[in-house]
Amino acid sequence: MHSEPDARPSASIGNEEALLQLIRQFMDELHLDMRLSGPLSLDSSLDRDLGLDSLARVELLTRLEQKFDISLSENVLATAETPRDLLLHFGTGRQAAPAPPVTQAVPSGISDETDLAPHGADTLVAVLDSHVQAHPDRIHLIFEQHPKGAEQFSYADLKKGALRLAAGLQQHNLEPGDTVAIMLANIRAMGQATAVTAADVFVSWLPLYHDMGLIGAWLGSLYFGCRLVIMQPLAFLARPERWLWAIHNHRGTLSASPNFGYEFCSKRLDDNKLKGLDLSSWRLAFNGAEPVSPETITNFADRFAPYGFRPQAAAPVYGLAESSVGLAFPLLGRKPVIDRVRRSVLLESGRAVPARMMIPHP
Repeated sequence: MHSEPDARPSASIGNEEALLQLIRQFMDELHLDMRLSGPLSLDSSLDRDLGLDSLARVELLTRLEQKFDISLSENVLATAETPRDLLLHFGTGRQAAPAPPVTQAVPSGISDETDLAPHGADTLVAVLDSHVQAHPDRIHLIFEQHPKGAEQFSYADLKKGALRLAAGLQQHNLEPGDTVAIMLANIRAMGQATAVTAADVFVSWLPLYHDMGLIGAWLGSLYFGCRLVIMQPLAFLARPERWLWAIHNHRGTLSASPNFGYEFCSKRLDDNKLKGLDLSSWRLAFNGAEPVSPETITNFADRFAPYGFRPQAAAPVYGLAESSVGLAFPLLGRKPVIDRVRRSVLLESGRAVPARMMIPHP
C-alpha cells in the first residue's frame, strides 16, 4: 500500500542551513550593536554563546514555527540548549495548529451574592477544613494541561492531598508552626477591596512560588471559595493566547500578570489566534509585581477591546512582602488614573507634586 510522504520538515542538511540562517538574522535584530563571540554552529549554546533569555527564546520559537510551518511543544523552551536540540524537534513537531476551539466551561452554580468565606478562621488549615465540611465535592482547582485537558480537584481532594503531604513532612520531624494571621488579614482586605465572592473565577499562569501566584491567586481563591484555574507558566510564555482562551473558556472574572505579560499579549498575538475570543467576563485584570507602564495599560485595552475587554477592568496594583502581598488597589469600575509627578520632589520629600507637560516649541 502506497502512502504519501510526510511533508513535515526533518533534520536534513537544508533545514540545518535554514535554521542557522534564521538564528543569524534574529541575533542581528536582537543585538544591533553586538557581534557573536564566535562562529554560529549547531552546537552553540543558546544561553552562554547567544545570550537568549526566556522571552528571546519564545520569539525564536515563534519564528521557527512560521518558517517551517510546524507547531513545537512549549517543553522545547525548557529543554533545548543548542540549535541542534531545536533541529531534533523538527521531526516531532506537528503541522501548525488551528485556532483554539471555542468551548464553554461548566458554570459554578453560585450567584454573585454567595458568601462562602470562613470569616472566623484563623489559619489556612481552618479555612480548608471549613470548606471541606460545608461543600466537600465543590470544585475549587482546575489544572489546565495542554493537550491532555483539564484536571479538577474538589476541596475534599485538596484535604486528602494535604494530609498525605503533612504525614510525609512529619516523618522528617517537621511539625506545624505558628499561624499566619497577617496573611489571612491581608487576604480578607484584598477581597473586600475587589468585592470577591464565591461566584468569581480566577485564572492564573503565575508560578505558585511567586507571592502574586500563591497568595493573591490561590490562597485568596481558597479563602473566598471561588474557583481557580491554573496553567503552567511555560505554557503562557510559549502560547500567550492560552491564558486568554482559559479566561474565555472558564468565564474568568479575575486574573493577574506582571506588566510584561500584558505587553507580551499586545505585541505577540495575531487576530487569527483570537477568532471567537470573548473577554467580557474579565472584571479585574491585576497588573503588578513589577513597574506598571501607562502605555501597556492603554495598548492592552485598545488591542483587546474588540474581544470584549473593558478599560475599567485594567487594575494596576502595588504590593509589599511586608503586608503579605496586596497594599494598593484602584477603585472598582474606574478606568486607571495616570498622573505625572516631579520625580526629584517625590524622591527627596515623598510628596507627589504635579509635573507640567512639556510641550515642544513649533
